[in-house]
Amino acid sequence: MRAYALALQERLAAEKEAHEDEKKAHAATRAALEMAKQSIKLNALQIEKLKAQLAKLRRMKFGQSSEKLRELMEQLELSLEDMETAQALDESRVAASEPNELEDPLEETKAKPKREPLPAALPREDILCPAPDSELAVTAVAIRAYSVKI
Repeated sequence: MRAYALALQERLAAEKEAHEDEKKAHAATRAALEMAKQSIKLNALQIEKLKAQLAKLRRMKFGQSSEKLRELMEQLELSLEDMETAQALDESRVAASEPNELEDPLEETKAKPKREPLPAALPREDILCPAPDSELAVTAVAIRAYSVKI
């Protein structure tokens, strides 16, 4: 009895340790997710800044140095497009990595109960089904052979 109690205590200690490790991993994942969300917000702010600069340059487009502005506008448009693409990619990654709040994260680790085998005393019946009509069987074989040739 004493050995059984010691074994249970060891098992409990191991499960507590595994649970603590899982909590630490979960916290690290949450922290990485928050950092990714902050990065997305920063990218959104940078995109808005570039859009504002681009709008300002478009208003100035008809001034004296329009050639320089045109090159600068094209460059800003390209960098804006790149940043928007990167932000969309980051948002999709974050959305895919966010856990579903409705699901239990520990549910996967629970052992599912196994089904016990049927008792040997149960009566068993062998049921033989009659073969299909010979004409139908020949027709089915002919259809298969025809479809293989095509």
